[in-house]
Amino acid sequence: MSEGKADFINGIASESPDDMFFFNDNYLSQYTSKSKSLRATVPGASYFDKIFTFIELHLQTGELYTEFLKESCKKTLGTSCEYCLKNPWSGPVMTRIPRPFPSADDLPEFHYKNVHSTPLTDSKGNDRGPDDWQPRANIKKLFEQKKLSLEDNEEIKKFSQAFIVDEKYTGELYTEFLKESCKKTLGTSCEYCLKNPWSGPVMTRIPRPFPSADDLPEFHYKNVHSTPLTDSKGNDRGPDDWQPRANIKKLFEQKKLSLEDNEEIKKFSQAFIVDEKYVRSYLEHLSSLETISKIREKQRKDARQERKKKEVSDYNWQELIENGKLPSLVVSELDKYLIHYNLSKTGKKKDKIRRITVHYYNQDRRAVPDDQPVADFDQQFGSEDSENESDSDEDLVLCDSSSDSDSDSSDCDGDEEGGSAEVLTSRSGRKTTQNSRFADFVLY
Repeated sequence: MSEGKADFINGIASESPDDMFFFNDNYLSQYTSKSKSLRATVPGASYFDKIFTFIELHLQTGELYTEFLKESCKKTLGTSCEYCLKNPWSGPVMTRIPRPFPSADDLPEFHYKNVHSTPLTDSKGNDRGPDDWQPRANIKKLFEQKKLSLEDNEEIKKFSQAFIVDEKYTGELYTEFLKESCKKTLGTSCEYCLKNPWSGPVMTRIPRPFPSADDLPEFHYKNVHSTPLTDSKGNDRGPDDWQPRANIKKLFEQKKLSLEDNEEIKKFSQAFIVDEKYVRSYLEHLSSLETISKIREKQRKDARQERKKKEVSDYNWQELIENGKLPSLVVSELDKYLIHYNLSKTGKKKDKIRRITVHYYNQDRRAVPDDQPVADFDQQFGSEDSENESDSDEDLVLCDSSSDSDSDSSDCDGDEEGGSAEVLTSRSGRKTTQNSRFADFVLY
């Protein structure tokens, strides 16, 4: 490295895993993979408990960010934790700086509210959740819910205004900043552009590449000085208008371009000046993804059909229960056991697993083993909405009137608290009453 470059060029390499301070990643993996009731068996469990408790009490994680909230432990514990007591504020006590919040009053200009008028709570008075107004996170969520797509211009416009993010200039693998583009919408420069004028000569926009049909069969883009900024109708060129990858994907999804259609591939190659072999290569990739998706969908469909055919006697309930494999079954499979033994089907999936487990051990007058986490399944198999856990819309049944039982304790009657109580007995002889209907509702 030369002396002149040493002032501004630095190279930093991470340490090798053997030299890193944190060396117990194997135990950490064991700890996170086990249910709460079994974590105590992992070496270093007390240390990990302390770290995870601290994270739970003080850190909020969202899309591409993690925020440390000093003394947020007070909300849960009622007082400051040991760490916060030993590390008080070194300066004036500060309130939390709120995350950005869109300012609807400034539309059509895109601005966030002033920090002093930005709310810390939502419309119901609860703390704002992470990513409540984070554009990227909400685009992803709405896309997965099929509520936002490239074809739905009206929804894109609504999202753009609600989350104050420009709808036009984000394309395939690029985002472009257009200085003073606000003039087209507002008729004048916005506050930011007025405060930050050009530091050099005013420049026109450098256009994105445009294929040169005049140079065929050689593949060239037009000279930058002859590259148009507008389309044939005089409108601004849209993002990805001549981006090969984005257009291959779009035409493939529209069934207008495929590996079998040599003529269309040739036309695309000449129009977008990209070699046919690269067009075929990307089409092969898209076809492979489509095939994998179809195979998985067929496997899921076949698995659903197979589950429907199974009778309660086809399951090895002893192995499933004693080895803690009940969470691998979907709700409709658990219901087969409950119906067969005339048990209540109310509650969420974890309620049903708990009910089956208790019933199984009570049949032989055995106590529920301590290593059966009947009271806490969250850490064992995640949220209630995962594909592995539910096969129907009956994930939560508040009242089951389909039973043929003449028992006095019907599912709809319950006790005065509104649900049936179950007695859980551990190997040590401890008994606890668990209301199955409300066991999974926690007030924060």
